[in-house]
Amino acid sequence: MKLLYCTSKEIYKKNAQYYSIGSLPEFLSSLASFFEKIYLLAPINYNSFEIETLSEIFCPPSLEIIDTTKPAGKFLPHRYIWSFLNFRLFKEFQKKVDLVVMDSPFVFHLGYLQFISKPLVTLIGGDDLEISFLSTSTLKRSIIFWLKKLVEKQFLKKSVKIICVSENLKKKILKRYYLEKSRIEVIPIGIQTDIFIPRPSEEKKSIRKKLGLGENDLVIGFVASEISYPKGGNEVITVFSELRKKYSNLKFLLIGKPKIEIPKDSSVLHFDFVKREELPLFYNAMDIFLFPSKSEGAPKVVMEACACGIPVIATYTGGIPELFEKNYKFLVKVGDIQKMIALCDILLRDKKIREEIGILCREFIKKKFDFATLIKKTADFIKTNLDL
Repeated sequence: MKLLYCTSKEIYKKNAQYYSIGSLPEFLSSLASFFEKIYLLAPINYNSFEIETLSEIFCPPSLEIIDTTKPAGKFLPHRYIWSFLNFRLFKEFQKKVDLVVMDSPFVFHLGYLQFISKPLVTLIGGDDLEISFLSTSTLKRSIIFWLKKLVEKQFLKKSVKIICVSENLKKKILKRYYLEKSRIEVIPIGIQTDIFIPRPSEEKKSIRKKLGLGENDLVIGFVASEISYPKGGNEVITVFSELRKKYSNLKFLLIGKPKIEIPKDSSVLHFDFVKREELPLFYNAMDIFLFPSKSEGAPKVVMEACACGIPVIATYTGGIPELFEKNYKFLVKVGDIQKMIALCDILLRDKKIREEIGILCREFIKKKFDFATLIKKTADFIKTNLDL
């Protein structure tokens, strides 16, 4: 079976080497092992930055990247330019494949619907409609909501199969569009629990020393592709600022592109991007992982922190509760800053509790979110009962 895989996620290119952020390289290279061929149609950005080379794992023989980049010009966003100029490529490669996979369709993909001639499988990674409500502009919120709902409805109605990352998201989709339950499967991407692992105490000391952290420092961590309002960036900064008044040895380790103002303070360590292979080391430098996001699917950063044995305090939203057992007591309502402060205080005061909660967190993730198992489940779901 051959797939045409379409996504709005950017692929970065430099010196004929391809790069990406997050799970896309691991996901596609692993998924490709179950298929004869996957053609990846994605926006290619030549303005790459310092990130690890992924060409070897990202380009197995069964995966081919279709370079759709054209000059962006003055008015059109670079990352979406392919959507306007590559209908021909989309039609051409459909002739070579058995089905089309659309990953998180955006408004620019609407034009492709009329050209889809093969069975369509749609992947939904998060609740874009819910995120659209987080805009502070009423007009902008209304426009984004209408456009996203239009796109989501059209793609999901046309799809023979739908994959979403959480039961919570599945329930919302079924309620909105009255779809048949049999068409929708909940399959998170999962994480590689053999890479994201707890490190021995001596190695942790070494990691912290390299980051300029003292042996007696307490560290609250936060990781996201963007440090923004929807991801809870404002809340996590407020929580840290309040706790800093009580703990003079408290440090704040943030990773992500800033969309809000980051405190300029010697106790704050901020990194825009971290190499993928180094990310487990950064988690192991943390004592607590705080993730007060306002809307989520099944966030990989929470899974990664858990797999590294770091106690997690997160919001009760989207698919986050599904990452834990029902009796997990370190989830809070969105925006409940005082509860976040109280839970952080409990963990900061007692190393033994931090270690016990960290062990439980790793057990949750290993049991339900093994990367290899979920990739196979994704491939099996795509292949099964398709009239090709």
